Amino acid sequence: MKSNIEQYGLSEADMQKIRKGIDEFERYKQELLCKKDYFSYLMCFDSHNCLKPFLEIVHLLKDREYWELLRIVYESDDFWKRAQFEGDYLIMNHRKKLFELLASSRPGRDYFMEDEERRQFDELPPSITVFRGFNMVEFSDGYSWSTSMQVAIWFAQRFKGDMIVAGRCSKKSVIGYLLGREEFEIVIDPKLVTGKKIQRIE
Repeated sequence: MKSNIEQYGLSEADMQKIRKGIDEFERYKQELLCKKDYFSYLMCFDSHNCLKPFLEIVHLLKDREYWELLRIVYESDDFWKRAQFEGDYLIMNHRKKLFELLASSRPGRDYFMEDEERRQFDELPPSITVFRGFNMVEFSDGYSWSTSMQVAIWFAQRFKGDMIVAGRCSKKSVIGYLLGREEFEIVIDPKLVTGKKIQRIE
């Protein structure tokens, strides 16, 4: 097996610079932890792999920090990209752990949302109709729903599916209402969505 020097044409001096840069970056991350700058620490990691570093610092977080940073982990988590690189077992364990974090009873859940999202969430009715698009029956349930049928249809068709599921949920059960990507996303434990009806996209 070729070494990095042989494979990429790197000189020993190049390798020393790379190793020095890695060491400096590791020191920088430790400095952030010492400063309790957990947001900047989390930003040091690949945007699609924030769950592991979050779990490593979760015991250090105050309630508000927990929910604000979990929002970042949730939005950056890309099931489809992860599925290309990891086996089914690792993927399912990853998703299970993320869902456990979302179901936490820690106070301050409102901080999963931003100010404008909380304002618009307050205007929603006590019982909310939600939709979810999918391409395979095993994905008809999940934590991500939308108040917009058109958004659900777009997600189904994005993954070459032709089905959506509609249901209702209590506003009190909602973890968050996310508007940043204009998906009108309701984050909720799927067990708390009732009266589910699957329908084919016309």
